[in-house]
Amino acid sequence: MLQRLFTVDEANGALVRIRPILAELVGLRRRLDSLIRELHRIHREVYSEGIHPGPDLRQRLETGLTGLSALDTRMKELASRIQAEGAVLKDLKRGIVNFPAVIDRQPVYLCYLLGEDEVSWWHGVEEGFQGRRPLPARQNREETGLS
Repeated sequence: MLQRLFTVDEANGALVRIRPILAELVGLRRRLDSLIRELHRIHREVYSEGIHPGPDLRQRLETGLTGLSALDTRMKELASRIQAEGAVLKDLKRGIVNFPAVIDRQPVYLCYLLGEDEVSWWHGVEEGFQGRRPLPARQNREETGLS
C-alpha cells in the first residue's frame, strides 16, 4: 500500500480532526499508566507481602483488569482513526504525530507535538523527534514542495 504524503497545509488540515483524538489518547495513556501501577500494588500486596486476597482485593483486581481491557480497546480504536488519516502515531506519552512528506526530494516527517498551534517542524525519517528542525518560512515552502 502506498503511503500518503502530506503538504504542510494538508497536515494542518488533518490536525483539526487528529488533535482531539490525540488529546484523548494522551489522557487515556495516563489513566492506563495509573491503572497498571494500581495493579502492581495489588500484586505486591498478594504475593510479596503475603496478604490473603479477600473479596475487597479480588474486586479491586477484577475492576482493574476490566478497566485495562476497556482502555486498551478505546486506545486501539483512537489510534486506528489517526492512522486512517494517514498520520503516524509516534509517542502516546507526549502526544507526537508525524505526517509523511517530501522535502528536497527526500522522505521526511512533518512533526506535531500536542499543544503546538500547528505543524511547524520536520525531521528525517531516521532522525526522530530529537532531530526536529523548523519548517522553512511560509514563502519558501512552495520552493521545497511544502505548501
